[in-house]
Amino acid sequence: MTRERQSDDERMVRVMLTTQGHKQVEAWHQRRREIVVQWLATLEQDEQEMLQHLLERLLEGAGEPLPTVMI
Repeated sequence: MTRERQSDDERMVRVMLTTQGHKQVEAWHQRRREIVVQWLATLEQDEQEMLQHLLERLLEGAGEPLPTVMI
């Protein structure tokens, strides 16, 4: 992470991920995707489709945008 004071307002500090930080976050996301794939592998195709349908309904009910990636 890097920290940078704003020149016009010293009270404000801008915090940003470094390139290494972005790589670490992406590695965590990739590992999470791998774990979910392992979990889903225990379900039959029709069970995966049912789960996807139910999750979409939950997201719609919560007012969240639907993900663009299929399970």
